[in-house]
Amino acid sequence: MKRNSFFNLFVSAVLASFISFNRLNSQEIAGIANSLGSGEDLFFMEIPTVISSSKREQLITEAASSVEIVTAEDIKTSGATNLADALRSVSGLDIRQTNAGQHVIGIRGFADTAHVLVTLDGNNVFMYHANHIFLDWIPLAIEEIDRIEIIKGPGAIFYGGNAFSGVINIITKTPEELEGTQVNVLYGTQHTLRTNIINAAAFDNWQYTVTASMAEADKWDFPGAIQESDRYYNKSVSGKLIRKFDDNSKLTLGLRHSDSANVISGVCQPRTTFLYSRYDKEDFWARLFYGHHRKTFWGESFGVDDSNYEFETMKTFKFDKHILSIGLFAKHSEWEIKSFGLANPAIAYEDHSVNDLAINIEDEFHITNNFIISLGGRFEYNTYLHNLGLGRLSFIYKLPKEQNIRFTVANGYYMPSLFQQTNRGNAYPFAIGNRNLKEEKILSYELAYSNRTIKGL
Repeated sequence: MKRNSFFNLFVSAVLASFISFNRLNSQEIAGIANSLGSGEDLFFMEIPTVISSSKREQLITEAASSVEIVTAEDIKTSGATNLADALRSVSGLDIRQTNAGQHVIGIRGFADTAHVLVTLDGNNVFMYHANHIFLDWIPLAIEEIDRIEIIKGPGAIFYGGNAFSGVINIITKTPEELEGTQVNVLYGTQHTLRTNIINAAAFDNWQYTVTASMAEADKWDFPGAIQESDRYYNKSVSGKLIRKFDDNSKLTLGLRHSDSANVISGVCQPRTTFLYSRYDKEDFWARLFYGHHRKTFWGESFGVDDSNYEFETMKTFKFDKHILSIGLFAKHSEWEIKSFGLANPAIAYEDHSVNDLAINIEDEFHITNNFIISLGGRFEYNTYLHNLGLGRLSFIYKLPKEQNIRFTVANGYYMPSLFQQTNRGNAYPFAIGNRNLKEEKILSYELAYSNRTIKGL
């Protein structure tokens, strides 16, 4: 009871400060603005936009969640040569390297990849059979990255489960930004070799990008078993084609594929394929996505296939002082596992699937030019977990010169993997699933002050 009273008092104090600040007269506000910079500076100052918080473009000072941006320039000046190194500079991210070909990522103390959702141009790169993401075999060249938007904490309601501790959304450059041909080569210790070639062009209403890349290196320790290898590699190819219809609408088609070997203790040979299409129009977008992961162990003696089909769409309505977003999401995930003699003398096999349906709703209410209340929710149905719900409430007060104060209450959940729920042990007898497993839940409160004129805030 005392905790609830304290929380209510705290929220009341925050709201009171917002309201009292909002009642400042124009001279007082002008005085604050002048102390922070000239009116001309404020007028011409460029405020970054983000898309990850509410899956639509908005000023970072109006986003309902804390969003941190790592730009292409940040990556270039840092000297990072892979995605994991590019993320090391972000506070609150835990990047661990288990060997030369495998990095593991966590956010805010949840030091496993299962609780972090990683997306590439808005498409999930998750392996749902095991709830994992391995950064090193994502089919992506680091030179393709335009920026990385990071949401720390369960404030990303439009992403559903597995965005438990946060979301990392990788956004690639357009063909116009990459126009021309570039070749990048790096060689270093442990016989590390990384190379890629990128070609992009834009003509009339068409644009394209084609990329081929390779990375390989020696393991840190020489293998002690005959099945192991002393070197890993990752090869990938990708292509993106954009057709512009007018200034406000376009269609994007894409393909990404990677082929890796000798990762996860040197016994795993994973292959990843992404196919996607996306249509963008003013205040509307829709996407289709197919993601396939195949992992074989010890040659072809043991294998897992993970297939994920997604459809998502969102429409935004703008009226009076409201920005209302309504989105629909549908996903079908399936996995199969085969074992040649591991569990039984004959071939052992089993497969499972799960369906996921969700509706997203968010209302961004601009009470004044400076004071915003954002309220959103996600209602979801899962084959094994049935009805799930997410919510986020944010109070945002915008100050001059890229500053804001934001108070957010949000919840999140982690959904068990297909392996954890459905594995019967026919092919993999060492860990049996449990259909009665329920989602983990988390509730967070965040009071944040942001000043982007100061590096790191």
